[in-house]
Amino acid sequence: MSPRIGRPTILRMKPQEIKNDLLRHFLATLAYRGRKAIAGAPAGFAHFDAGHGVRTPLEIVSHMSAVLTHAHSFLAPGETGMPQAGSWEQEVERLFQILSALDRSLELGVELQGRNQEQILQGPLADAMTHVGQLALLRRMASSPIPEESFDEAPIRIGEVSFRRAGE
Repeated sequence: MSPRIGRPTILRMKPQEIKNDLLRHFLATLAYRGRKAIAGAPAGFAHFDAGHGVRTPLEIVSHMSAVLTHAHSFLAPGETGMPQAGSWEQEVERLFQILSALDRSLELGVELQGRNQEQILQGPLADAMTHVGQLALLRRMASSPIPEESFDEAPIRIGEVSFRRAGE
């Protein structure tokens, strides 16, 4: 990990800071892959029905927001309510807003209440990444596959968790 402006090098970081930075990197990865699965989706994708009780993309994005709101509740107790599902645009905006809130809380070093970083990663964050994979699969099923990319070389940066990346 290279040093960032205003942050000590990894050798001078506390274990809590290192774990928070890894969680923030995971959030940036989640945002990056989420953008890939959502941006450029065909008209009507939000309501694509794969059958057999599979959630629609709109339902998946709404669920992801709920899962991430649950994760954020351990950093900001009391913030657990989720409004009714809105339009595709509203749900996508909500998803990236909660990603930003999570990232900001971790950046500020807000202490987790009732969970540790490992539990947040293995629970709600891993669940959200699973749902990004579902969105990608549904894109392919809807005849609009995501272009191939080497994700291990993707330009993912801590703090880049909005729907629109800088320069886009």
